Amino acid sequence: MPKLRYTGMIKKSGSSANETFATISSGEIISKAKSQKKPVLNAEQKANVSGFTELVPLTRDLKRVFRESFPPDSKGTKWSNRFTSLNKKSKEVVTTTKNDPDVEVDPRKHAPEEFTSVIAWEKLIMAEGPLWTPTVAVERLTTEGETYKLVFSQESNIFEGAYAYSNDKVFAIVYHPETHFNLLVKLRNRGESGSTTTVIPGIIPAEELKIYSFAKTADGKTTSNSTFLAIGN
Repeated sequence: MPKLRYTGMIKKSGSSANETFATISSGEIISKAKSQKKPVLNAEQKANVSGFTELVPLTRDLKRVFRESFPPDSKGTKWSNRFTSLNKKSKEVVTTTKNDPDVEVDPRKHAPEEFTSVIAWEKLIMAEGPLWTPTVAVERLTTEGETYKLVFSQESNIFEGAYAYSNDKVFAIVYHPETHFNLLVKLRNRGESGSTTTVIPGIIPAEELKIYSFAKTADGKTTSNSTFLAIGN
């Protein structure tokens, strides 16, 4: 790679745009263009990239949700990194297969061209923590018109000595991947029994919704694991 030499200049080091600079012993400044070559990925690395590619759109759609369901941990890990890391580590969440098992990996192709990843929505981790999971169920309330309703029913589930407090906040996550529609629904506190209703646009099929519940301490620092909710009759 060609190098450019500059004289009569002050010392300079570091990077700028696509160049890196260094001052050598003679006092001259050497400028070297950064390499534009992309790293070559093997089959395992491409499969990993394919899995992340499937999860990343959720961090864009559910940004507001994940800020509630993934509060900062002791290391200060960002909510989006916690979501992708937890779900990628779980072998049950994302299944990746090679499109053509008999063909060798082509370094010129992007990972999604050679691998297909599928999310198991009922296994997806939408919240993670030591709190006791809340008791929540959901049903569709049939209505006519441009909207319909989801009814979330709760039972108080406080157990003496367990990591579950009466003032824990309980939430539901409602998500439709195809349209990117999502809601974070504030339900009743853990110590209450009752129901909460939310309205859904009629253009979104209820059977395609991905619905989860989780609990969070009143101070917002700790959550429970999420639970996938299937719509009952």
